[in-house]
Amino acid sequence: MIINLIKNGKESGSTLSDVKFTLKQQANILSFTVEDKGSGLTEVQQQLALLPFFTTKQTGTGIGLALCNEIVSNHDSQLRLVNRDKGGLSVGFN
Repeated sequence: MIINLIKNGKESGSTLSDVKFTLKQQANILSFTVEDKGSGLTEVQQQLALLPFFTTKQTGTGIGLALCNEIVSNHDSQLRLVNRDKGGLSVGFN
């Protein structure tokens, strides 16, 4: 799952060195975040991005983020998709 999020970051138009993965712990909660420096998502794309078969890629299938969100949901969380202030997207979960 983490590999898919990193792959998406790379496919956003970011160089591999622009894709960052962070893991933070506060008390008993782990937070995972993958950030890229691509173009981010429009508001409509953010609303649709976790639906199966929605994609912004020419050759994408639209199952990656939906599957990741399903896995995270089965552990009582959900993916957060947030455009970054200086460009790109942040995808995270607890």
